[in-house]
Amino acid sequence: MKRRKNTETGQAIVIIAFAFIILVAFAGLAIDGGMVYSDRRHAQNASDAGSLAGGGAAALELANSNQKFLFEDFNCGSSTVNTAIADAETAAVNFMLANGYSAADFTVSTQCVDEDSSYFQEKYIDINTQIITDTQTSLIHVVYDGPVQNRVTATTRVKPRMPLAYGNAVVGLNPATNCDDASVDGVKIGGTGGVQIKGGGIFSNGCLTGQGTCEVEITEIEEQDFVGIGYAGGIFDACPTMIPAPQSITETLPEDSYIVEPPDCTHPDAVNIDNITLSGHQTLDLNTAYPDKHLVCLGSSGNAIKMTGGEFSGDGFTIYLKNSGDIEISGGVVDLSAPSAVPKPDPGLPGILFYVNPENTSVIDINGNVESKYYGVIYAPFADVTVTGSGDIGPTFNTQIIGWNVSVLGTANIDIWYDDTWNSTRPTLVNLQK
Repeated sequence: MKRRKNTETGQAIVIIAFAFIILVAFAGLAIDGGMVYSDRRHAQNASDAGSLAGGGAAALELANSNQKFLFEDFNCGSSTVNTAIADAETAAVNFMLANGYSAADFTVSTQCVDEDSSYFQEKYIDINTQIITDTQTSLIHVVYDGPVQNRVTATTRVKPRMPLAYGNAVVGLNPATNCDDASVDGVKIGGTGGVQIKGGGIFSNGCLTGQGTCEVEITEIEEQDFVGIGYAGGIFDACPTMIPAPQSITETLPEDSYIVEPPDCTHPDAVNIDNITLSGHQTLDLNTAYPDKHLVCLGSSGNAIKMTGGEFSGDGFTIYLKNSGDIEISGGVVDLSAPSAVPKPDPGLPGILFYVNPENTSVIDINGNVESKYYGVIYAPFADVTVTGSGDIGPTFNTQIIGWNVSVLGTANIDIWYDDTWNSTRPTLVNLQK
């Protein structure tokens, strides 16, 4: 009897068949995966852009419907805010439709927030967009017969125009917590005279320090929780009289409440010089020296401004310290004012009198007197600012002082008047959150 021989004929076909299926699956993942990724990227871009379009429309309404519409006017029941929300939704929907998405593919929603729960109130409009789409696949359905779906979202947040640093007149940004009399780590109020701040408050991200027999009083402020006397780091030897009483706050100032973009010194209407030095009977009138200009850029890394006498004046100017130069004004007559918002003073900054480059540390030392007048913001976020008075000054500083460390010292009464007419406001903000 002839024995039949075992053979493996036909097994290679089975292996090849399985290998073919695997190859098709990998090819499907590569081809269809690329299609899914491309569709998702396109959908995310459209969702982002649609949300931003809505945010832009809302910001335009908040900015233009009423030139005086500020943070304190914002509430979710106001007609201006409701109009802004309606404009945002319309703009976002129209953008989606214009980019090839049907109404069934996307949703647009808004949220208005007006919270008083924190020391620094939150007020904003969120514009939310979502796109859900199915990707038409070519090969992956061989191994998977379900839908291949993309779901993307975006949120744009719109914040109303507001006073810098929530309208506080004296602001120290140094977030120090080790508070003692040896240094100024935030805000120091001192001397033997009184400090009266009208229309604004005092806030220190770090320490609030008193020195001497000083008296501090905040008067004529809006009914706002965030304008008074506050500190986030600690307090040391407070002035015997402080009205209202200082408050310990668990929050530091939100960064977007005080950020100001620097001016453009390359603008053809910008004045670029090295420094300003005055003494004796020397005079400098910026309007006469630089007619129809609004921005003076100082390039010195030493004394950008040094004044021991003479007269220094200028109406409608931003003075920008580009480098690490200092300001030292110890005498003479000063009459300076920042540009106003109307007409737009390009390249000057509305409401900003002194702007110190945030990348540099400088020292600003201003000794005021009855012949000194300053109108506008002293903006020096990483500089040490000292304001002193050697005689009864009265309403000399119609300004807001924002520095890393700020000292208000003197042997005389010092008045700091905070007035929105002379100070800067942070513009309406539009930020893509996610």
